[in-house]
Amino acid sequence: VVFSPDLKELSDSSGLQFSGSLSQICGVFSIVVFSCIVNEGYINIGSERLLCVFNKNAHACNYGMTVGVACFLGSTCFLILDVYFPSMSNLKDRKRAVLFLWFVGFCFLANQWKATSPDELPLAQGSDAARAIITFCFFSILSWVFSQIKISLNKCMIIYSIYCLTVEDVCHLSPIVGDNSLPFSASKSM
Repeated sequence: VVFSPDLKELSDSSGLQFSGSLSQICGVFSIVVFSCIVNEGYINIGSERLLCVFNKNAHACNYGMTVGVACFLGSTCFLILDVYFPSMSNLKDRKRAVLFLWFVGFCFLANQWKATSPDELPLAQGSDAARAIITFCFFSILSWVFSQIKISLNKCMIIYSIYCLTVEDVCHLSPIVGDNSLPFSASKSM
């Protein structure tokens, strides 16, 4: 009996579902970063003007909000593209671009937080939010890296499964000559 693999079943296995859940996790991390900046990322110190908790650098808060929104929309789009177009080749490059944005955001925000003196934040206002933003930027990097590794492993496992099934098919088609109980080198010398 020759077994022919059904590639549709193989590609529709848990890999796509797991990639979808990773995309949802990345979206949640993006929402956390964005909402922390909007909610507690700005402080008001005796004036009408709001100052960013990251070393009073408005660019740091703006970049964090932009990356948070863009990555949320990106992870939603990637989830949809993964479902409808699983073999899209440019998708990997786009995910690397999002990973790069998170990495730059993590480095920039961590650097600005390090440069912030405790005297600039009365009663440590916004410090928990700043730490949460930096932490979830780091978690976003890990989740995007893990999604890239998972996608690569899924492709490797599909190729490996196809290769193994093909070798098994060939073994079923060709008869084995000789005594199966002896090792190959022993049967060759006889």
